[in-house]
Amino acid sequence: MFFVPSLLTGAGNLGAARNWDLFAAPSVAPALCGILLVTDRLGGREKRRLLLGLVAVSLFHTVPWVALNADFDRSVERIAALPLGLARGETLLGTYHLNRGELGQAERWFRLAVVRAPGNPSAESGLGLALARQGRLGAALPAMTEAVRLKPESVEMRYDLVNLLLSLERWEAAAHQLEAVVGLDSRDREAWLGLADLRMRLGQPDTAAFVAETALRHYPDDAELLRTLADAQALRVVKHQGQGTSRGRATPSPCSRRRSPRTRGSDRCARLWRDGRGPPPGGADSRADQNLARTV
Repeated sequence: MFFVPSLLTGAGNLGAARNWDLFAAPSVAPALCGILLVTDRLGGREKRRLLLGLVAVSLFHTVPWVALNADFDRSVERIAALPLGLARGETLLGTYHLNRGELGQAERWFRLAVVRAPGNPSAESGLGLALARQGRLGAALPAMTEAVRLKPESVEMRYDLVNLLLSLERWEAAAHQLEAVVGLDSRDREAWLGLADLRMRLGQPDTAAFVAETALRHYPDDAELLRTLADAQALRVVKHQGQGTSRGRATPSPCSRRRSPRTRGSDRCARLWRDGRGPPPGGADSRADQNLARTV
Protein backbone atom coordinates (compact mmCIF):
# COMPACT_ATOMS: atom_id res chain seq x y z
CA MET A 1 0.00 0.00 0.00
CA PHE A 2 2.92 2.30 0.74
CA PHE A 3 4.03 2.10 -2.91
CA VAL A 4 0.59 2.57 -4.48
CA PRO A 5 0.99 6.37 -4.96
CA SER A 6 4.26 5.82 -6.83
CA LEU A 7 2.34 3.85 -9.46
CA LEU A 8 0.31 7.00 -10.13
CA THR A 9 2.96 9.70 -9.83
CA GLY A 10 6.27 8.07 -10.67
CA ALA A 11 9.34 8.06 -8.47
CA GLY A 12 10.20 11.34 -6.80
CA ASN A 13 8.72 13.58 -9.45
CA LEU A 14 6.94 15.98 -7.10
CA GLY A 15 9.89 17.15 -5.03
CA ALA A 16 10.91 16.13 -1.51
CA ALA A 17 8.32 18.12 0.40
CA ARG A 18 5.37 17.01 -1.72
CA ASN A 19 6.49 13.40 -1.84
CA TRP A 20 6.69 13.39 1.96
CA ASP A 21 3.10 14.60 2.18
CA LEU A 22 2.02 12.06 -0.40
CA PHE A 23 3.63 8.99 1.16
CA ALA A 24 3.39 9.84 4.87
CA ALA A 25 -0.34 9.08 5.20
CA PRO A 26 -0.33 5.69 3.37
CA SER A 27 2.68 4.57 5.41
CA VAL A 28 0.57 4.65 8.59
CA ALA A 29 -1.50 1.65 7.44
CA PRO A 30 1.32 -0.94 7.11
CA ALA A 31 2.86 0.28 10.37
CA LEU A 32 -0.40 -0.24 12.25
CA CYS A 33 -0.91 -3.63 10.63
CA GLY A 34 2.56 -4.69 11.70
CA ILE A 35 1.94 -3.61 15.29
CA LEU A 36 -1.35 -5.52 15.42
CA LEU A 37 0.23 -8.68 14.00
CA VAL A 38 3.02 -8.59 16.55
CA THR A 39 0.95 -7.65 19.61
CA ASP A 40 -1.67 -10.25 18.77
CA ARG A 41 0.88 -12.97 19.60
CA LEU A 42 2.05 -11.44 22.88
CA GLY A 43 0.69 -11.57 26.40
CA GLY A 44 -0.58 -8.58 28.33
CA ARG A 45 2.72 -7.56 29.98
CA GLU A 46 4.83 -7.99 26.83
CA LYS A 47 2.24 -6.15 24.78
CA ARG A 48 2.32 -3.16 27.15
CA ARG A 49 6.11 -3.07 27.10
CA LEU A 50 6.20 -3.19 23.31
CA LEU A 51 3.62 -0.43 22.96
CA LEU A 52 5.45 1.77 25.47
CA GLY A 53 8.67 1.21 23.55
CA LEU A 54 7.01 2.17 20.28
CA VAL A 55 5.59 5.31 21.86
CA ALA A 56 9.03 6.25 23.18
CA VAL A 57 10.66 5.75 19.78
CA SER A 58 7.92 7.75 18.08
CA LEU A 59 8.29 10.62 20.53
CA PHE A 60 12.07 10.55 20.09
CA HIS A 61 11.54 11.06 16.36
CA THR A 62 8.43 13.27 16.37
CA VAL A 63 9.24 15.86 19.05
CA PRO A 64 12.53 17.07 17.46
CA TRP A 65 10.91 16.98 14.03
CA VAL A 66 8.03 19.19 15.17
CA ALA A 67 10.40 21.53 17.03
CA LEU A 68 12.56 21.87 13.92
CA ASN A 69 9.68 22.56 11.58
CA ALA A 70 7.94 24.95 13.97
CA ASP A 71 11.00 27.22 13.95
CA PHE A 72 10.99 29.35 10.79
CA ASP A 73 14.72 30.09 10.66
CA ARG A 74 15.61 26.42 11.13
CA SER A 75 13.12 25.43 8.45
CA VAL A 76 14.70 27.90 6.03
CA GLU A 77 18.17 26.52 6.75
CA ARG A 78 16.93 22.96 6.28
CA ILE A 79 15.16 23.69 2.99
CA ALA A 80 18.13 25.62 1.63
CA ALA A 81 20.44 22.71 2.50
CA LEU A 82 18.31 20.00 0.86
CA PRO A 83 20.06 18.49 -2.20
CA LEU A 84 17.05 18.91 -4.46
CA GLY A 85 18.87 20.03 -7.61
CA LEU A 86 17.99 22.91 -9.94
CA ALA A 87 17.95 25.20 -6.88
CA ARG A 88 14.45 24.01 -5.99
CA GLY A 89 14.96 24.87 -2.34
CA GLU A 90 15.90 28.48 -3.10
CA THR A 91 13.01 28.73 -5.55
CA LEU A 92 10.61 27.37 -2.93
CA LEU A 93 11.77 29.98 -0.40
CA GLY A 94 11.56 32.74 -2.98
CA THR A 95 8.00 31.71 -3.82
CA TYR A 96 7.09 31.70 -0.13
CA HIS A 97 8.28 35.29 0.32
CA LEU A 98 6.73 36.37 -2.99
CA ASN A 99 3.30 35.09 -1.93
CA ARG A 100 3.65 36.94 1.38
CA GLY A 101 4.54 40.18 -0.37
CA GLU A 102 8.07 40.20 1.04
CA LEU A 103 9.56 41.23 -2.27
CA GLY A 104 13.10 42.01 -1.14
CA GLN A 105 13.52 38.58 0.40
CA ALA A 106 11.87 36.96 -2.60
CA GLU A 107 14.28 38.72 -4.93
CA ARG A 108 17.27 37.59 -2.84
CA TRP A 109 16.29 33.91 -2.95
CA PHE A 110 15.36 33.96 -6.63
CA ARG A 111 18.68 35.61 -7.53
CA LEU A 112 20.49 32.92 -5.57
CA ALA A 113 18.46 30.26 -7.40
CA VAL A 114 19.32 31.76 -10.79
CA VAL A 115 23.03 31.79 -9.92
CA ARG A 116 22.99 28.18 -8.72
CA ALA A 117 20.76 26.84 -11.50
CA PRO A 118 20.69 29.13 -14.57
CA GLY A 119 18.33 26.77 -16.40
CA ASN A 120 15.48 26.99 -13.86
CA PRO A 121 12.52 28.77 -15.54
CA SER A 122 10.56 29.01 -12.27
CA ALA A 123 13.43 30.91 -10.64
CA GLU A 124 13.69 33.31 -13.60
CA SER A 125 9.93 33.85 -13.62
CA GLY A 126 9.84 34.40 -9.86
CA LEU A 127 12.68 36.90 -10.05
CA GLY A 128 10.86 38.80 -12.79
CA LEU A 129 7.65 38.90 -10.77
CA ALA A 130 9.47 40.08 -7.63
CA LEU A 131 11.15 42.89 -9.56
CA ALA A 132 7.98 43.89 -11.40
CA ARG A 133 5.97 44.09 -8.18
CA GLN A 134 8.61 46.45 -6.83
CA GLY A 135 8.02 48.70 -9.82
CA ARG A 136 11.35 47.80 -11.44
CA LEU A 137 9.78 46.89 -14.77
CA GLY A 138 12.85 47.30 -16.95
CA ALA A 139 14.90 45.08 -14.65
CA ALA A 140 12.16 42.44 -14.68
CA LEU A 141 12.10 42.11 -18.46
CA PRO A 142 15.30 40.03 -18.97
CA ALA A 143 14.26 37.53 -16.27
CA MET A 144 10.73 37.04 -17.62
CA THR A 145 12.02 36.79 -21.18
CA GLU A 146 14.52 34.14 -20.11
CA ALA A 147 11.78 32.20 -18.29
CA VAL A 148 9.75 32.04 -21.50
CA ARG A 149 12.82 31.01 -23.48
CA LEU A 150 13.53 28.19 -21.04
CA LYS A 151 9.90 27.03 -20.93
CA PRO A 152 8.21 28.18 -24.16
CA GLU A 153 5.23 25.86 -23.64
CA SER A 154 4.15 27.69 -20.46
CA VAL A 155 1.12 29.86 -21.23
CA GLU A 156 1.15 31.40 -17.75
CA MET A 157 4.74 32.59 -18.10
CA ARG A 158 3.90 34.10 -21.47
CA TYR A 159 0.94 35.94 -19.96
CA ASP A 160 3.20 37.32 -17.21
CA LEU A 161 5.55 38.55 -19.91
CA VAL A 162 2.66 40.04 -21.90
CA ASN A 163 1.46 42.00 -18.86
CA LEU A 164 4.97 43.32 -18.31
CA LEU A 165 5.36 44.32 -21.96
CA LEU A 166 2.03 46.14 -21.84
CA SER A 167 3.18 48.06 -18.77
CA LEU A 168 6.34 49.00 -20.68
CA GLU A 169 4.18 49.95 -23.71
CA ARG A 170 6.00 47.51 -25.97
CA TRP A 171 2.95 46.68 -28.04
CA GLU A 172 4.61 44.76 -30.87
CA ALA A 173 6.51 42.46 -28.52
CA ALA A 174 3.33 41.83 -26.52
CA ALA A 175 1.49 40.96 -29.74
CA HIS A 176 4.19 38.44 -30.67
CA GLN A 177 3.80 36.75 -27.30
CA LEU A 178 0.03 36.52 -27.73
CA GLU A 179 0.57 35.01 -31.17
CA ALA A 180 2.65 32.34 -29.46
CA VAL A 181 -0.14 31.79 -26.91
CA VAL A 182 -2.79 31.16 -29.58
CA GLY A 183 -0.27 28.89 -31.28
CA LEU A 184 -0.13 26.84 -28.08
CA ASP A 185 -3.87 26.99 -27.43
CA SER A 186 -6.01 28.03 -30.37
CA ARG A 187 -9.11 28.16 -28.14
CA ASP A 188 -7.71 30.80 -25.77
CA ARG A 189 -10.39 33.45 -26.23
CA GLU A 190 -8.61 36.04 -24.06
CA ALA A 191 -5.47 35.79 -26.17
CA TRP A 192 -7.41 36.25 -29.42
CA LEU A 193 -9.17 39.33 -28.06
CA GLY A 194 -5.94 40.79 -26.72
CA LEU A 195 -4.13 40.14 -29.98
CA ALA A 196 -6.86 41.82 -32.03
CA ASP A 197 -6.84 44.83 -29.69
CA LEU A 198 -3.08 45.14 -29.94
CA ARG A 199 -3.11 44.97 -33.72
CA MET A 200 -5.62 47.83 -33.74
CA ARG A 201 -3.47 49.65 -31.22
CA LEU A 202 -0.59 49.28 -33.68
CA GLY A 203 -2.69 50.68 -36.53
CA GLN A 204 -3.07 47.32 -38.28
CA PRO A 205 -6.83 46.95 -38.81
CA ASP A 206 -6.46 44.35 -41.57
CA THR A 207 -4.52 42.07 -39.23
CA ALA A 208 -6.93 42.79 -36.38
CA ALA A 209 -9.85 41.76 -38.59
CA PHE A 210 -7.99 38.61 -39.63
CA VAL A 211 -7.37 37.76 -35.96
CA ALA A 212 -11.03 38.28 -35.05
CA GLU A 213 -12.22 36.20 -38.02
CA THR A 214 -9.86 33.37 -37.04
CA ALA A 215 -11.07 33.48 -33.43
CA LEU A 216 -14.70 33.40 -34.59
CA ARG A 217 -14.07 29.98 -36.13
CA HIS A 218 -13.76 28.72 -32.57
CA TYR A 219 -16.41 31.01 -31.03
CA PRO A 220 -18.82 31.81 -33.89
CA ASP A 221 -21.47 33.51 -31.74
CA ASP A 222 -19.21 35.41 -29.36
CA ALA A 223 -20.61 38.94 -29.06
CA GLU A 224 -17.32 40.50 -28.00
CA LEU A 225 -15.40 38.97 -30.88
CA LEU A 226 -18.10 40.16 -33.28
CA ARG A 227 -17.75 43.70 -31.87
CA THR A 228 -13.99 43.44 -32.22
CA LEU A 229 -14.36 42.43 -35.86
CA ALA A 230 -16.76 45.31 -36.50
CA ASP A 231 -14.33 47.78 -34.90
CA ALA A 232 -11.45 46.46 -37.00
CA GLN A 233 -13.48 46.70 -40.18
CA ALA A 234 -14.56 50.25 -39.34
CA LEU A 235 -10.96 51.27 -38.60
CA ARG A 236 -9.88 49.66 -41.87
CA VAL A 237 -12.39 51.78 -43.78
CA VAL A 238 -11.15 54.93 -42.06
CA LYS A 239 -7.55 54.04 -42.79
CA HIS A 240 -8.22 53.24 -46.45
CA GLN A 241 -10.04 56.53 -46.87
CA GLY A 242 -6.85 58.35 -46.02
CA GLN A 243 -8.03 59.46 -42.57
CA GLY A 244 -5.95 56.94 -40.64
CA THR A 245 -2.88 57.39 -38.59
CA SER A 246 0.05 59.47 -39.77
CA ARG A 247 3.48 59.65 -38.24
CA GLY A 248 3.55 61.99 -35.28
CA ARG A 249 -0.20 62.09 -34.51
CA ALA A 250 -2.93 59.61 -33.71
CA THR A 251 -6.38 59.67 -35.28
CA PRO A 252 -9.26 58.50 -33.08
CA SER A 253 -10.48 55.06 -34.02
CA PRO A 254 -13.59 53.04 -33.14
CA CYS A 255 -11.50 51.14 -30.59
CA SER A 256 -9.76 54.11 -28.99
CA ARG A 257 -12.49 54.56 -26.38
CA ARG A 258 -13.20 50.91 -25.91
CA ARG A 259 -10.70 48.65 -24.23
CA SER A 260 -7.10 47.70 -23.73
CA PRO A 261 -5.73 44.34 -24.88
CA ARG A 262 -7.06 41.35 -23.00
CA THR A 263 -4.60 39.62 -20.73
CA ARG A 264 -5.12 37.31 -17.81
CA GLY A 265 -5.05 39.06 -14.47
CA SER A 266 -4.94 42.60 -15.86
CA ASP A 267 -7.50 45.34 -16.22
CA ARG A 268 -8.14 45.77 -19.92
CA CYS A 269 -8.58 49.53 -19.56
CA ALA A 270 -5.62 50.10 -17.25
CA ARG A 271 -2.66 50.28 -19.59
CA LEU A 272 -3.56 50.84 -23.24
CA TRP A 273 -5.59 53.60 -24.84
CA ARG A 274 -4.48 55.91 -22.05
CA ASP A 275 -5.96 59.42 -22.16
CA GLY A 276 -8.21 58.46 -25.06
CA ARG A 277 -5.33 58.10 -27.49
CA GLY A 278 -5.78 56.16 -30.68
CA PRO A 279 -3.28 53.76 -32.24
CA PRO A 280 0.28 54.90 -33.07
CA PRO A 281 1.66 54.82 -36.63
CA GLY A 282 0.57 51.67 -38.41
CA GLY A 283 2.73 48.72 -39.32
CA ALA A 284 2.83 46.31 -42.20
CA ASP A 285 -0.54 44.57 -42.05
CA SER A 286 0.23 42.06 -44.78
CA ARG A 287 3.45 40.89 -43.11
CA ALA A 288 1.69 40.53 -39.75
CA ASP A 289 -1.09 38.53 -41.44
CA GLN A 290 1.47 36.14 -42.91
CA ASN A 291 3.22 35.70 -39.55
CA LEU A 292 -0.06 34.99 -37.77
CA ALA A 293 -1.18 32.55 -40.47
CA ARG A 294 2.03 30.57 -39.95
CA THR A 295 1.39 30.58 -36.20
CA VAL A 296 -2.18 29.24 -36.24
